[in-house]
Amino acid sequence: MDENMPGKYTSMYDNAAKHVDDDITTMPYPNPFYSTCRFSFKVNSPGPVSIIIYDVLGNIIKSETIYSTTTGTVGYTWDGSGDLNKQAAGSVYFYVIIADKQIINKGKFVKID
Repeated sequence: MDENMPGKYTSMYDNAAKHVDDDITTMPYPNPFYSTCRFSFKVNSPGPVSIIIYDVLGNIIKSETIYSTTTGTVGYTWDGSGDLNKQAAGSVYFYVIIADKQIINKGKFVKID
């Protein structure tokens, strides 16, 4: 995949600071999911948290920044729609969650049509 193509997932997320221990995060629930999927994760300080969801080809499906006003557990619910509010197809998806310039969680999950 060409990492310089617009709208493609690039390795810049893999280079963000260090990866925080996996034991402070939880996986998307439910997995697989049909209509909505919930992400829960812990943040160490208030501030922006970026959530990027992309498909198996590396296309960014949803990119959203939420602002945590506290430390601790933060939740985000994905309704299965992309940035253009079109429903994503049933498939395997990948996600990256970034806070404080650190990847705090990344993985894969499945949407069922």
